[in-house]
Amino acid sequence: MTTAIAAHEPVDKDADDGHDDVLLAVAKMNATACRGDTAPVELKSLWQLTEEEIVRAVTAVIFVVLVAVIGVGVIMAMG
Repeated sequence: MTTAIAAHEPVDKDADDGHDDVLLAVAKMNATACRGDTAPVELKSLWQLTEEEIVRAVTAVIFVVLVAVIGVGVIMAMG
């Protein structure tokens, strides 16, 4: 079994270099670590959006759409 590192390359490729002893040691420690309380990075949420941030985002989207609709209307009125 090979352990993948951050660059998605197996540890065996880095072990052949001979210069990455620290990287190999860290990969071995990570491979044998207890995985009971860990989760894949994709499943962990880094932050929770607050209600204020959601309202600001929705307001910005509505503003951009309104400006785009007005711009298209002005262009069509000129033509």
